[in-house]
Amino acid sequence: MDSSILIIVLSLSVLISYAFDLFSSRFKTPSVLLLLLLGMLTRQGTEYFNVQVPYVNTILPTLGTLGLILIVLEGGLDLELHTDRLSSIRRTLLASLLAVIGGTLIMASMLYLLLNDSFYHCLMAALPFSIVSSTVTAQAATNLLGDSGNLLFMSLPMRVYLGLWPIIFLY
Repeated sequence: MDSSILIIVLSLSVLISYAFDLFSSRFKTPSVLLLLLLGMLTRQGTEYFNVQVPYVNTILPTLGTLGLILIVLEGGLDLELHTDRLSSIRRTLLASLLAVIGGTLIMASMLYLLLNDSFYHCLMAALPFSIVSSTVTAQAATNLLGDSGNLLFMSLPMRVYLGLWPIIFLY
């Protein structure tokens, strides 16, 4: 692959991400959803037109993980932690834990009923979806709530961290 093509593709992806960010701030939709939609449409388009994208299977998981980390870190920039909020932080941690467990179990049950696979495989498939859906939900709710979404920003990293521990130990 020519390095000039790589530079053009990376620059274009930054411009598209910026345009989606402007669009999402105007219409109160999460930019993550728009980027996911663009990724799915690009994948379908490349398969339909038989375009071979080199190294996509090796680079894409790393970029996805990096994107998830950046979303969490962006949410952490707006946090204000005080000792008088310790009880609300505990409640947020408990709510995050219940949200990850509940979302994962609901999605795993749906996959189990639809796919007739083992519940363990369905659970492992549902866990990443639970984390991503909580990320998108938290970003959308924060766009709607504005500054009062401080606890929501706290729950986002907690959900991701609580969801990543089982993935690290079980995969």
